[in-house]
Amino acid sequence: FNLVNLSNETLNYRLSIVGMTESVSTSDEEFVAEKSQLLTDTFKAEIIQGGTIDNNVVTVNGNGVCKIKVTYTLTDENKKLIEDSFPYGMYVEGFVKLEDLNNYQEIAYSNIEDFLNFYIKYYDIKDASFMNVTYVDQFGGYVADFGTYMEAYHLYSEQEVKDIVSFIESTKTSFPTYLDFVQDKADKGYGLSDVTINAMRDYLEEVLKDKDHYYLEDVLSEKISKLSFLTEEQKTDYKKQISDSLKDSFMVGVQTLYDGLADFLGTVAKEDEGYWASYEYGKELFEMNLEDLLGYSDIDMDEYIKTLDEELAATSSDATNKQYAIIDKFNISTYDQLEALLKRYSIFEGTPDEMMVFLKDFAKSLVPLLSSDPDIVIKEMDEASAKVSNAVAYYLKSPIDNTGSEYVTLNPNKLGDSSNNDVLDTLAHEGYPGHLYAYVYSKEQDLPNISKIMSSVAHGEGWATYVSMKLYEYAKEIKNDEKFTMIMDYLLASHLSSYLLECRIDVGVHYEGWAVKDVANFLKKLGYDSNAAQELYNLIIEIPTQYATYGYGKYIFNKIHNEAKATLGNYYDEVEFNAMILSNGWVGLETLEQMVDEYLDDKCFQYGIER
Repeated sequence: FNLVNLSNETLNYRLSIVGMTESVSTSDEEFVAEKSQLLTDTFKAEIIQGGTIDNNVVTVNGNGVCKIKVTYTLTDENKKLIEDSFPYGMYVEGFVKLEDLNNYQEIAYSNIEDFLNFYIKYYDIKDASFMNVTYVDQFGGYVADFGTYMEAYHLYSEQEVKDIVSFIESTKTSFPTYLDFVQDKADKGYGLSDVTINAMRDYLEEVLKDKDHYYLEDVLSEKISKLSFLTEEQKTDYKKQISDSLKDSFMVGVQTLYDGLADFLGTVAKEDEGYWASYEYGKELFEMNLEDLLGYSDIDMDEYIKTLDEELAATSSDATNKQYAIIDKFNISTYDQLEALLKRYSIFEGTPDEMMVFLKDFAKSLVPLLSSDPDIVIKEMDEASAKVSNAVAYYLKSPIDNTGSEYVTLNPNKLGDSSNNDVLDTLAHEGYPGHLYAYVYSKEQDLPNISKIMSSVAHGEGWATYVSMKLYEYAKEIKNDEKFTMIMDYLLASHLSSYLLECRIDVGVHYEGWAVKDVANFLKKLGYDSNAAQELYNLIIEIPTQYATYGYGKYIFNKIHNEAKATLGNYYDEVEFNAMILSNGWVGLETLEQMVDEYLDDKCFQYGIER
């Protein structure tokens, strides 16, 4: 059949099949009921001429004609149903449905398409899965992730409690298999450096110190205590099972992994520990990963590097100038004095819970109020994870059907060294109105669930870093003080340059082949401490492209807001604009920029602004 587009615009339709046959009368099986029954819709659709089809979404150009062939096939189950019900045969009808995609659906299908295309390209790269540092890394690898996921696991039935016990028991055999992966990597020429192995063993050693009573026992026991569908006797039994499985399975698996990793020390020579930077296909994998994380279909690497260089130079210079102004104003002579001064000028002083209340007031200047009012629980990381983690805090998304509590986890080891501003900034980034707010807001929208799950990291981090920058602008408005304003201006300028440095070193190492000495020279050129080169290099080689989501994501979010303000002038509405950029969930940056263009076009037309 032909699908004819009478408009001038390209249109997308979701193609589906409704198959049906007759049903048997319930009062007398010798007769038909004259009532249809639906069959399983197994079909294949292909384009004969004109248009395209992908994941059963048909695209037809403006004023175009698309010829489509659809083949409907009965499953074995459906054939048996008809043969058993109608020994002399019965009709089968198939109806093709073409449903117009709304904006939300188009973005959802685009996300699915991008996801599938990424993995098609990913597995075309030789040894792609061996190049990644996954099960074992500087931050505790999958052992640390296991604890995080157990903390976040929601228990809705007794079966899920049983699953938790089974998961813990499985670690006795699963953790040692990570040694097989490390060996396979080494055999393929992708061995782990001593930096990675020693850091992982340090983490495992911290875990083993608590082998008699691991923190997960308390976390999971508290969850079980709250379950209304279990009797007290069942709760006691499951708590014991968890306690026993942590001692007899989890800790055994950790010990085996700890002991086994020692055999791999010295596998990689110092000059070959660059991971992707030293691999034949590492550069190709880096570019593809960068496109996937940022959400671009085809990124121009030269333009990307040029943008980073220009932004880093401009923002670093601005931050340096503002720092010198503070040094002159306050007669600062040492770095320690500067740090002490910055800590004295707090935006807000209080506990993390009190800070969250303050941030909810701050959020009113940026975003719409949530329809729901989730209980935000602030807790602390376990000690082993806190020691190896670079994060001051993190937010882990709740289930999409959860409307209750949301959790932000703080790193107690980092909090002691942090100023009130650092903690407040982090809670704004991870919590309100950063990650936590944006995710809950997306759950309140009429979005396909896939758009809530398949989110762009660059959008998430770009939004959260933008929120942190706005916090310092907000602080200046609520405190009318010259010295305070100088401090906030400097912190804002520093924030603009932060992550761009790591982002630039990331592409330098993995795409341009920088060694440690190149990183040191780059740091020195920008006025940073070149002695930090080795530490930065060790960090960057394990997490290629990850800093791009922060640095480049922040650059794009700052850019689109500045563009909107410049274009709309007095008609610019911060809350409305932010509601728009969050309305489709965490989309890729390419899609985000298209959304902004369409929004500005509409607003310019509405207010008679030439664009």
